[in-house]
Amino acid sequence: MHQKFRDQGVVFIGLTPEPEDSNSESLRFLQNSRITWVNGYGAQKTLEAFSTQCFPSAWVIGRDGKVAWNRDDSESIEDAIAKALKTEG
Repeated sequence: MHQKFRDQGVVFIGLTPEPEDSNSESLRFLQNSRITWVNGYGAQKTLEAFSTQCFPSAWVIGRDGKVAWNRDDSESIEDAIAKALKTEG
């Protein structure tokens, strides 16, 4: 999905509550999953603000800074990204 949308201005960001100096589990996950986008560490407060209950979790944030999609929505994440690109471009 990252490759499909990155040239359309979509930015993917990964977050983990682990501090950068103790992130060996997260680094293994990123390497095994071949994730190449930016990842932030020590994001506990941000994840709490999003009421994160499990990992991995995902959101589509529009250019207006509002959540346009989360896993509770019925449409797919790809459809939500495509819709956000059409309405915010």
